[in-house]
Amino acid sequence: MAEYMKADCTLTLSEALDEFYGINSEFRYFSEKFEIMRGHDAVHVLFGSDTSFMGEAIADLRSMFSTNIGAYQYIKTYLLDSDDELKAFLKSISKDFFSFKKIPILIWVLFYSTCILLPRIWLANRSMTKRWDYFFPQSYMNERLCDLREKYNITIIR
Repeated sequence: MAEYMKADCTLTLSEALDEFYGINSEFRYFSEKFEIMRGHDAVHVLFGSDTSFMGEAIADLRSMFSTNIGAYQYIKTYLLDSDDELKAFLKSISKDFFSFKKIPILIWVLFYSTCILLPRIWLANRSMTKRWDYFFPQSYMNERLCDLREKYNITIIR
């Protein structure tokens, strides 16, 4: 398990993102170029999720329901307002998720996300002190994850 995924992680947000990009090097370029990707990657790190099927489901649901961007704006920004280069990148990585062989896994993830994860996220959100700022200030890069999680009362869900 990556260090940033541990609830008591003492890495700064910047260090945790470096660890995340060490594991997922192809994401760094797009995060530096597109603010929507930077926010999404920060959600992975802050809420302790990896980039597996389940980790992406958690990151997407947390982006939509645990941040101030909201579901509509999150989906609209990714699907409609994205630059052609970002759309091509998202399409290329989605091939890994939506291949014919993985349809049973996708169905399971959709079921699990809707019936189990979403209620758990809803309950966790009720205890958050405020929603995470999806387009967070640069100053947060120097704050430790454990401090940010405490500040927002973030619970890691697996």
